Amino acid sequence: DRHCRRPAGGVILVLPTLESGLDPHRLHEVHYDCSYRALAGSGRKVAVVDPRNASEFRSLLSSDDYGFVVTERSQAPSWPMPVEGSPEYIRAISKVFITFAGNPPFYEGSFGFHQSAFKRKVAVLHDHDSLSYAETINVSGARLIPGRPMYHDLDLDDEATWLKPSRRQIPILFIGNYTDPETFRTAWRHGFARFPKPLASIEAASELLAASPRLPVWRALEQAIASLGIELDLRSRAGRTALEMLSRFANHRARQAALDRVSRFPSRIIATELPPLPGRHPDCVLAPVASFPSFLNMLKETACLVTTNPNGMTGSVSERVPNAMRRGAVVLHAPNNNLRRLDDAGIVVLGDSLDDLDACLDSAAARDPRWDSLGAAARHYAERHFRMDDMYDALLETAGDPDHW
Repeated sequence: DRHCRRPAGGVILVLPTLESGLDPHRLHEVHYDCSYRALAGSGRKVAVVDPRNASEFRSLLSSDDYGFVVTERSQAPSWPMPVEGSPEYIRAISKVFITFAGNPPFYEGSFGFHQSAFKRKVAVLHDHDSLSYAETINVSGARLIPGRPMYHDLDLDDEATWLKPSRRQIPILFIGNYTDPETFRTAWRHGFARFPKPLASIEAASELLAASPRLPVWRALEQAIASLGIELDLRSRAGRTALEMLSRFANHRARQAALDRVSRFPSRIIATELPPLPGRHPDCVLAPVASFPSFLNMLKETACLVTTNPNGMTGSVSERVPNAMRRGAVVLHAPNNNLRRLDDAGIVVLGDSLDDLDACLDSAAARDPRWDSLGAAARHYAERHFRMDDMYDALLETAGDPDHW
């Protein structure tokens, strides 16, 4: 079968079309630029294309020089493909399609890659705790691979001038969007108003998540359904919608708690919206969302970064973590099952109630020199284990192996 031959080594990097314009904060611009350098540096032929340029996109898809199509978002069902059934179409769908699913698999944006026309699909899931759930909704026979963190190598050439964490300008940094978690509770109560039993299970799951922050969202809803004797298929559209609302609720509830603690110390908070901060320290600086390149530079001036799990899933690791580590900042992370195994990485994984956060923030604000060894450990660990070129080499070797299909 020609579809099971080892694909050509070339890689097409497909820019995602974002909701509020193409990359307003330059995260994807930086990511694709760094990805291009990582891939081209290993000798691969690489093309970066915007799918809105239909003629160039179709030409690349039908080329025999490229065996992999890589994208950050699962928007393939809306891409301008060659005419179905044509030789160009056959060549296009024989390529290995790889998507980095940053959101949990039950989000529609992540689930959508199953509807793409490609014969061989790979989803790289950053949320390790939902891998087994993802298999239950794997309707396309895709390969599901646990993602590994990777840092962006932008502006690392001034490394010799970096200060130790205890001497850095910004003692504490928090960055991330915030939405009132009750917004999502209102949404699920409205959406499931005519279905009282499923609604009861969602409410029960939200209580489980409040009591057990390390519990994956889908496990919490699964347990609530079982305890109440309710029928709700988590693979259905209704089940996925319930999980998405719970996931967003849990994430922003954790951010609310973290923001309240961080604001009580000398710190910098970058967010579009904020909860009430009644105990805000006079040296807590609030700022709007920064561009991604300026954030990366800011990390070189930061002693510690406080972050929560993306989307409330405890196995997720956002790009903030490896980027902060590589730049020598200590990461204070909310309960995370995936990060707990990194004992020598210079990361502080907080307890379920965040009781230890205040002590850590007090130490950072006091510029305790004991943080310097953690920052050095984080920096060295990221360089050894989170290089983007190493990640792509391993991913493409696995994705392109005919024995795996």
